[in-house]
Amino acid sequence: MRAVDPEVLIGRDPAWKEACEEHLTDEERREVRRAVTRGRTLDNAELAPYLMGLLAREQRNLRWKVVLWIGMFALWLFAAIAAGSSFGHWFYLGLAAVFFVSGIVSFWVQRTWLARAERLNLSGVRPTP
Repeated sequence: MRAVDPEVLIGRDPAWKEACEEHLTDEERREVRRAVTRGRTLDNAELAPYLMGLLAREQRNLRWKVVLWIGMFALWLFAAIAAGSSFGHWFYLGLAAVFFVSGIVSFWVQRTWLARAERLNLSGVRPTP
């Protein structure tokens, strides 16, 4: 196993991107991305540092997605309040409700997959196939 920069382990740019581009093939990058985004086990232990970095990046991105989601939800509510007609009020409130529910489900799924990827790949205990 080759030594990697500590910045890679926490997923900081530019060290993480440079290390991935220099040390990993396209297939290895896809394998790491698949393991993180779908919550799967990584077969190659040499890719664990890159997986840790990608996991940290995705967890940070998820926090920002929540902030943007709250802003967009507030925008839909404002549009519902500012609508001139009764139809507009109900239309935008309906869109806000759909956006609210789908956003919560999306964040729950992403957080679950990230937690599962972390548990499966970084705990040291591998499930038996």
